[in-house]
Amino acid sequence: MIFTSTTPADGKTGHLVLPLFEIVVFPRTRTKIPVGKKTGEILSSALKAGTTYAAGLTVRSGTEPGSLLPEALYTTGSLLKILAVQDADEGYLVCAQAIQRVRATVLPAKDGHLYASCQPVEDIHDLDDAVHAELIGDIRKTIHEISSRFQGSEHFTRPIDQMESIDQIMGYVVPFMPVPLAEKQALLEIASVRQRYITFFETLVKLKENLSFRIEMAQKVSEKVNRSNREAMLREQLRLIQDELNEMDGSGPADAGACRGPEARSRGRPEPRGPGHPELPRPAPRAPVDERAEEGDRPQ
Repeated sequence: MIFTSTTPADGKTGHLVLPLFEIVVFPRTRTKIPVGKKTGEILSSALKAGTTYAAGLTVRSGTEPGSLLPEALYTTGSLLKILAVQDADEGYLVCAQAIQRVRATVLPAKDGHLYASCQPVEDIHDLDDAVHAELIGDIRKTIHEISSRFQGSEHFTRPIDQMESIDQIMGYVVPFMPVPLAEKQALLEIASVRQRYITFFETLVKLKENLSFRIEMAQKVSEKVNRSNREAMLREQLRLIQDELNEMDGSGPADAGACRGPEARSRGRPEPRGPGHPELPRPAPRAPVDERAEEGDRPQ
């Protein structure tokens, strides 16, 4: 077993726990983990002494880094082989390879660090080669269908075609999958190889369907918005054309008398007469009539 040749990070107490925030590390994958200065120094010293291992345990969502307690860690994780410890802007960057799944028992903290005793979690090999070959083909196809929705995704999907194990594909793809952290952790904890692979494939299919639905809805919304914008633009163009036509025939909105007819415009003021329009003769005023005189002339 692999534990007969491992060297814990401190050489005696157990494997140093590397808390994994918002990530689940699967076996047979490599990862880079940012750690603090003290943790980096412990790993660097242990690495100089020989092959060094640590326990990579995922932290439950919502946990603040400053309040990390043993109960905030999932107990199923990965045994990490430390490959290198590099200086970083804030502490160190640990390069590690996940060797196998482990179930960890977190020990009391020592000098502000958590340690854990680890036991291997063996896979239940219940998947034959023929089913594995068919399933890995379906998984690759689904990943390509999802990635085809995104421009420039070829560099991401190309290595998948060269991977011979579904575990490798899972470790490569799962960190980028937009699913809850608890769902990724549940995938890691499945002991049955058949069930783990099928669950992974079903998750990919759901992602593809959700993505297709969202893209379809986005296209419909975009078409509706574009149609509304076109209609608004056409209405504005028609209004501008109408304004220009009104200005050309003198009935534009700038003309104060545009909405009044000729009778309304001439009411209360004489229309000017030019040389070609002589004034019409006006009727002579009628002399006043004496009504009493008229009554006397009437026959009795």
